[in-house]
Amino acid sequence: MESKRDIYTGIIESTTFHYQAFAAERDELLQLLQKEVATNEALRQKLEEEDESNQCIAELQKAEISALAKKVFELENKLEQIKDENSCCICLEPWQADSDHRRISLYCGHLFGECCIREVLSNAEACPVCHQQADSNQLHYIYGPENIIS
Repeated sequence: MESKRDIYTGIIESTTFHYQAFAAERDELLQLLQKEVATNEALRQKLEEEDESNQCIAELQKAEISALAKKVFELENKLEQIKDENSCCICLEPWQADSDHRRISLYCGHLFGECCIREVLSNAEACPVCHQQADSNQLHYIYGPENIIS
């Protein structure tokens, strides 16, 4: 039969073995946990960088959209100006080269649709824009393309 000392020694050796096995397993788990924490931190930093990058892209797109909206506004204004310049200032309709609403000018240089200015001059005998004296004998036909683009 074994002595108490041998029994205690066996228990201590067994306990030490199990302790060392648990310690080794604990160390292995700790290393895995540290590796996961490092991976998690790297992913968090990458996500943070992507968020910053996305914010920069969004700001650039916002600025680009704003610049394009400004250009569209300017082009719409220019188009409206061209339309106004190519329309009769009496009726606001475009001139027609092959109708009684073709372009015609007074001595003062203002342009009108022929039928519109003839009607105005039959009542007022003055340019409706600058009020300079005019009559239907002073009308000058304007020849050229149907629309004038400045």
